[in-house]
Amino acid sequence: MTMMSGFINLFNPALHQYLVTAGMTQDSSTWQIMGNVVLHSQANMRGMLDAFVLLFTAFLS
Repeated sequence: MTMMSGFINLFNPALHQYLVTAGMTQDSSTWQIMGNVVLHSQANMRGMLDAFVLLFTAFLS
């Protein structure tokens, strides 16, 4: 989650483009939505994939 949250800043042009297409602005509620919905779900999926790779590697050993 820390690695992914580094890309959510005002200097990232992709963030501005994402906010415009989603119809959001850069107020505090937008950052809360970004953090709770988008970032947490992506971080959870990345954690599940890392756990799967670890278990798969342990199974092969």
